[in-house]
Amino acid sequence: MQKLTYNYKTKNTPGYNTIELGIYYEIGGYNYFNYTVKPRCFYIGALAMNMTQCDGYSTKQYAMFDNSELANTCQNVILKEVTRFNNSTLEKMFKAVDWEKYGQAIENKDLEYIKTTIDNLKTI
Repeated sequence: MQKLTYNYKTKNTPGYNTIELGIYYEIGGYNYFNYTVKPRCFYIGALAMNMTQCDGYSTKQYAMFDNSELANTCQNVILKEVTRFNNSTLEKMFKAVDWEKYGQAIENKDLEYIKTTIDNLKTI
């Protein structure tokens, strides 16, 4: 998986101090856990977590099956299905987003801004 990420520091989210935002490339294929086929694609995603620094090391703690309101807002959305990876497309998509503003929109559940951002990325 190829990815470009931005770590947004949450302001008022209980249980989490960081949301990892990014554009990801998924190679696709068969999912043996739920028996579905994932497409080869670029997608935008968000992952709520606790990130700590200690003695030069970073640790990330997150819950796989978190049902909190924030985790339900942080969903992965397919932007573009492709036949192969293209690094320039990944970089263009990443640069097209104001990540600080996008992180605020996720934290504040500003669904209109999130939808507008996703729609703009789908045109790249």
